[in-house]
Formats: sequence, structure tokens, C-alpha cells
Amino acid sequence: MAGRAGEALAVAERLVAEQPDTAAHWALQGRVLVWLDRHAEALPAIERALQLDARDATLWSTLVLVQQNLGQHQQAAQTVRRLRELDPGRADLVYRSLVLPYEEAR
Repeated sequence: MAGRAGEALAVAERLVAEQPDTAAHWALQGRVLVWLDRHAEALPAIERALQLDARDATLWSTLVLVQQNLGQHQQAAQTVRRLRELDPGRADLVYRSLVLPYEEAR
């Protein structure tokens, strides 16, 4: 599987280089990096995608996942609040699955 992910990452990087103002390309790159467990590298790609298209609720969810994995728990909680403005149901699911377990463990 890592080989396919590597291929997907190469495609995403090429697309970003060719069309750097396309949110979907940055989102693809970020999601592939998440899949590869390379969260620190995924963060700027996801943030750039959201700068280009702040209405993508699934990408906001991915940002919460990345922030949690990087130990950015306060930022993740803020991101859930932003997601709640776009998609309250998704925000509740993301909160319960990604943020709440951390808060309960503290």
C-alpha cells in the first residue's frame, strides 16, 4: 500500500506545482500525507487548501485529526468550533471521536 500512497503523493505534488491555486490539489496532497502518517507535512497543505476553499467540511475534519496527532489540542478544539459553523453534525462526530477522548484523558 505504501507504494500506491507514494504514487498518489507524487501525483498530488505534481498537481500542486502545476496549479498551486487549486484547493483540491492541496487537499489531496494533505490527505495522502495523513494516510502516510506524515502529519507535520500534511498540516501546511491542508491549511493552504482551506485558505483556497474554506467551505470544505471534510477538510476541516482532516485538520482536526492532524492537529490532534501533532498535540495541538487547543487548536483542534477551535477548529471543531469553525467546523460547527459549516456542518454541525460532522462537527459533533469529529468532537466525540477526536477531541473528547483527549479531554476526558486529561
